[in-house]
Amino acid sequence: MLTTIAVILSLTLGTYCCWSFVKNERFRRRYEDMPTTKTAGVFIGEVELKGTAETSGPLTAPLSRREAVWYDWYVEEQWQRTEREKVSPERAKEIGSEYEEKVVNGWNRIAGSTSSSLFYLKDETGHVRIDPQKARVEPVQAVYKTCRSSDPFYFHNAPREAIADSTGDRRFTEAIIPVGAPLFISGHSRIRDDAVAAEVAWDADHPDYLISTNPEEKIIKGVKASSVGSRVIFVLLSAFIFYAFFREWVPALIGGAVGLAALVPVWIWVVHQSMVKLKNRSAQAASNVDVELKRRHTLIPQLIEAVRGFKEYEADLQPALAELRSQERIREVGDAREEGVLVPVARQIMAVVERYPALKSSALFLNLQKNLAETEDRIALARQYYNDTVEYVNSRRESFPEGLVARLSGVRKLDYFHAEAFERPSVQIGLE
Repeated sequence: MLTTIAVILSLTLGTYCCWSFVKNERFRRRYEDMPTTKTAGVFIGEVELKGTAETSGPLTAPLSRREAVWYDWYVEEQWQRTEREKVSPERAKEIGSEYEEKVVNGWNRIAGSTSSSLFYLKDETGHVRIDPQKARVEPVQAVYKTCRSSDPFYFHNAPREAIADSTGDRRFTEAIIPVGAPLFISGHSRIRDDAVAAEVAWDADHPDYLISTNPEEKIIKGVKASSVGSRVIFVLLSAFIFYAFFREWVPALIGGAVGLAALVPVWIWVVHQSMVKLKNRSAQAASNVDVELKRRHTLIPQLIEAVRGFKEYEADLQPALAELRSQERIREVGDAREEGVLVPVARQIMAVVERYPALKSSALFLNLQKNLAETEDRIALARQYYNDTVEYVNSRRESFPEGLVARLSGVRKLDYFHAEAFERPSVQIGLE
């Protein structure tokens, strides 16, 4: 009977370990195979970002009073009581009673809440909005303190009334994402509802959304350790099941080998899935470069035409302005004959001002210069993202034994970005 229970528990735990192995391997490969994107080059889809948390309206964490963009805090109070527990007949004979007194204790949560706000992730290229709702957050510990009623902190954001059977000890815990904290974010970007700009937020089709105050290297190291641990426990459980049936070490070793062999098809499936995602990501990266080149070819000529047209319009407008000033001088000396001419010209000027509040071609030149710089930066970022993805694809394909799975998954060796491969008609900038 005990052997059967042990085997059932081992099978249950083994199934959990197998699931944990798949989950951790999927996370590890996601983080390792995804290039880090600059905020100025965030495209729609899966992204990985690094920067600092910034906001103009920070939250104030209730316990530490520090400025934050996300916090989770709670207060617990310890209780302790004596309970009577019915014992087995053997134990009853030993202690001379059917009941045995036992001291039990625990902690009850008496206060707490979680709060977050929209914030921006900032790096050297710009910033992008982050919506932390439903994200898996890895914050920093801001407060962890246990105290008694003699401590002034004891009633800080906590009720004054004690719980039943209280020991008088309270534990205060608070975790936050401070303003200015370095962050690693892995999630999905989308178009904002209030502006033509990207934001990173939770998506039902892409639920793996992480906001962490830990560096990427530490996260990958932790996930890798969990993956290895899950595999080791799975193999040991397989060995235990065989040992439970045969009570011999040789069958136990065979059981361990069987468990290790059972992980091979699971590993192949995980690698195959990651290779397919990597292949699709490389296609998306190439498409991003194409989109940016098309954007440059479409947007810049329109801006140039606007500047050229505005220059010509200003040139035509100068005589009208001179005539208007002349008419104003005539009107000032009382010649009412020009009043009929003055009104139509004034209306014309007002109409132009309403359409173009700033009649200065310099502003349009600055706008053209700004858009040219931003467009070239976005092309450079898209090109770098594509080349980084190609490096991951080729590295996976050339490694062993993952390269074998990559070939079976239809992953081909990719070439790095070449301008002629994504060529678009060049943009001529001529304003004369």
